[in-house]
Amino acid sequence: MRRTHGASFVLFALVVTFRTVAAGDWPENYIVHEDSESPDGHYGVLVLSQQAAIDQDETDGNTTYLANLQTRKTLGEIRETDYFENQNHRDLQVVWAPDSSTCVLQYDGRYGFESVFVLELKGESFRQIDIGNHIQKTTRPFIRRIHQRVLSVRARPQTKSTGPEFHESERSP
Repeated sequence: MRRTHGASFVLFALVVTFRTVAAGDWPENYIVHEDSESPDGHYGVLVLSQQAAIDQDETDGNTTYLANLQTRKTLGEIRETDYFENQNHRDLQVVWAPDSSTCVLQYDGRYGFESVFVLELKGESFRQIDIGNHIQKTTRPFIRRIHQRVLSVRARPQTKSTGPEFHESERSP
């Protein structure tokens, strides 16, 4: 029975993590985000224009889309992003594979990246894969070590002849 629950959990996690997103019409007041076009010019990321966000007081809860720029149709919503053009303290960066089949989208919040996704094109839809959580889990031990080193730096009192001295004491992980 335990194996059944474990297999069900893994299947559920895969379905939640790797969803295919459906297509739709080009939304009103949305523009192609700067530097988000694919190398072949076929695809791009749509964000709400800054003017529309201000005029309509829609500064929170904005949807971001992956779109076919040639047919002017969305391929679907990019989940877990809330961005409009030139938003303060936030950014959206898109890097495409040379063959325009896949892109990496990084959504930055005020203090660093909030999410990183791989968008894999599949005809007129795409699959969104969240890799941000994996990046955070992988880098957490390294960041912890760096943080410990910064905390171990001690300042010695300043003398008249010299400025402050700083010494780093090495710690084993």
